[in-house]
Amino acid sequence: MAAFDDSASGGGGVDFGMGIDVLAMLGGPFTWIVPGAAVGVPGLLVILFVALQALGVLTWIPAVRRLRDDG
Repeated sequence: MAAFDDSASGGGGVDFGMGIDVLAMLGGPFTWIVPGAAVGVPGLLVILFVALQALGVLTWIPAVRRLRDDG
């Protein structure tokens, strides 16, 4: 694998001896765990927060109805 080939200018090719197969690195299942967690965990926290807000609203409805009727 020649990383740089300047044979047209008379120099020799340079081979660093490093073979990195990018497509093979991206194809592994463990490659996407950290990015998936970085995106998924905050999304799940937002969904949990919205669900807790909805639950809190449902618990306040009877109290608001009582306050509105008394006034």
